[in-house]
Amino acid sequence: MSNFVARPDSVFLFSPKHITESSPDFRGDVTLSAQLVESIARKHAAREPVKLQLSLWKKSGASGVYMSGSIRENNWLPRPPEPVKKPVDDIEVPF
Repeated sequence: MSNFVARPDSVFLFSPKHITESSPDFRGDVTLSAQLVESIARKHAAREPVKLQLSLWKKSGASGVYMSGSIRENNWLPRPPEPVKKPVDDIEVPF
């Protein structure tokens, strides 16, 4: 993994050797793009909270079990409600 180059806005966590009982189960790096860092800085300057969404996938490879993932701004918006269908009135039927 020494030649590994992470994609922008990605997360890679590997399982290190457990040295003590409190050693982490996974350890790794988060790589942020300049665009995401600038967006975080703008929100911070405006005193807005910054919420990021982290998605992880558990995988296994030659080096053992690891997790790969992505990180992005949490811009999730709820789906708009379905339009209410107006019931058909018998008086509107032409026959």
